[in-house]
Amino acid sequence: MKKLPLTNKDVIRDAAGKWRTPIIGLGILFLLFLGVGGALTTATFKAQNDVRELQDQRAAVERQVAALQQYADLEVKVSSAEKLVQQALGTNPEWSALLADISRVLPNGVWMTELTTGFKPPAPAKPGEKVGEGSGELLLRGWGTDHTRVAEWVEALKTVQGLAGVRYQYTNEDKVSGVPVVRFEVKATVTPGVPYQLGGEGVQ
Repeated sequence: MKKLPLTNKDVIRDAAGKWRTPIIGLGILFLLFLGVGGALTTATFKAQNDVRELQDQRAAVERQVAALQQYADLEVKVSSAEKLVQQALGTNPEWSALLADISRVLPNGVWMTELTTGFKPPAPAKPGEKVGEGSGELLLRGWGTDHTRVAEWVEALKTVQGLAGVRYQYTNEDKVSGVPVVRFEVKATVTPGVPYQLGGEGVQ
């Protein structure tokens, strides 16, 4: 069968048929690139938004930490001030109650002629150390009608709150206006008072 000569239309159709597959492939690749690019762009925007949210959260936390730091600094100052007050006042004995109790247990037939007392405050505490309690001593001199009454009073002194280690220093017989008496000297340890506590509790 004799072939007919190719026309321009036939040439164009053959050329189009040859290029159709590569063009379709390129189109598919282009669409894939568009899809991947769009996904990457979306992911980038999301990551940027996440970063901004994290930065905002961090800034908020830093503001909260700064606010809490003020309270922490204030607590340190209050604690330091409380220790200073404890050192100045916190362990002093309750003198009025102590002297009233000493007088209360004083029996008939015993008289005090001298009362000497003192209390040494605690040494300043170093950072992190507990405030000390301090120490003191009480000296009582006087006379009684006899040894029995003096001994009864010394035993009564041992029950007084705020005293410890009540003991005789000496007793001897003497005369007052020609009447026989027993002179005595008694010592005792003065115990610390209730520690000062912030908020109204303790000694103030």
